Amino acid sequence: MKNLKILLTTLLLFGIFPALSILVSAAGTVNVNGTAEIVSTGGTFLFDTNNSDVTVDSATGDMSGFVWSEELGWVDFDNNGGANPAKVNLTTGRISGLASTSNTDGVLDFSNYNSNATVNLTTGGISGYAWSEDLGWVDFSSARVAGSLLSLIQTGQNALPVVLGAIPLIGLSVFLTKRSKKN
Repeated sequence: MKNLKILLTTLLLFGIFPALSILVSAAGTVNVNGTAEIVSTGGTFLFDTNNSDVTVDSATGDMSGFVWSEELGWVDFDNNGGANPAKVNLTTGRISGLASTSNTDGVLDFSNYNSNATVNLTTGGISGYAWSEDLGWVDFSSARVAGSLLSLIQTGQNALPVVLGAIPLIGLSVFLTKRSKKN
């Protein structure tokens, strides 16, 4: 009976904890790269250079970080005065909310003015436009979320059955432990 208890404890440790770590590691950030073009000037938002670091949280869809634009300077996806931050809907891919421009106090608006920027959750490609109060339309068709955001989202979802499947092992271990104490 003692050997069975050791075996079950080992199975629990090596079965549940790795599954839980899959769930934890699935929630991470994915970089935005490429460029977005300012239609009126031909200028760009450069996601790959000048220490730009815009990311999307794969668990919440929240966008954060900064992107560089020669026309506007830094555009801040972290904070737009605390209201309505930029976010990717993890079901539809639609980007909504605001990013603030550091030099002008204007915003890049993903929600209003018929803005329609969307992330393809399978390929990571971004399509559509957002409205800049300072410069007009910004075309995101040359930007992308590195890798597949959908695969990161699904990694966490697919690990759940592994964790749930370990619950009967826990019950069996408790049962056998109580039974061995009676004997």
